[in-house]
Amino acid sequence: MTAGKNTHSEIGATTFEDRSSVEASTLEPKTLDFFLYIAGEAVHWDWTPPIEGLYQFTNEQKGRFTHLKRCGLLVVEEIDDDNHQIFFTNKGVTLAKEHGIEIIARR
Repeated sequence: MTAGKNTHSEIGATTFEDRSSVEASTLEPKTLDFFLYIAGEAVHWDWTPPIEGLYQFTNEQKGRFTHLKRCGLLVVEEIDDDNHQIFFTNKGVTLAKEHGIEIIARR
């Protein structure tokens, strides 16, 4: 180990490679509601809603959105500078379906 530097495992952090393995069961109710809002909007955007097409996220929601990505429920792809589309993973589709929202994974 290099002096003064800790590895992810030594400090108990989730490594980048392990982030998608975070279980959706760890979602707080507000985070789940936020996910379901995004999933519900997907029908209006051919299953890939643009972030810019949704209402502007608060700082709290930005954190929740990051958590949803780390849980492996959705991914974001930059189409151009002002267009970032949300794609649902199979895991995200399954979670939405468990709550009565039918969406299609485009990835």
